[in-house]
Amino acid sequence: MEPILLRTKEAAKLCGITAKTWRSWSQFGKTPRPLVIGKLHFWRYEELVEWVAAGCPNRKDWKFQRTSKIEPLKRHNTKP
Repeated sequence: MEPILLRTKEAAKLCGITAKTWRSWSQFGKTPRPLVIGKLHFWRYEELVEWVAAGCPNRKDWKFQRTSKIEPLKRHNTKP
């Protein structure tokens, strides 16, 4: 089972390139937009698979369309 979120090194490895190349591509908008949490950058495994299947378009041309049947998590109402 693949992790849901991939860090730079993992995303690069999944795509068969070095982390240095991945960072460069990301800096120039050639990868999907990362999720930034604190100072860390993450990419969705599911999105990267779809991005590669679409021919690795530039970020400005890429729009992620969820194709899996994974349901988004629902927030529970914590108010009484």
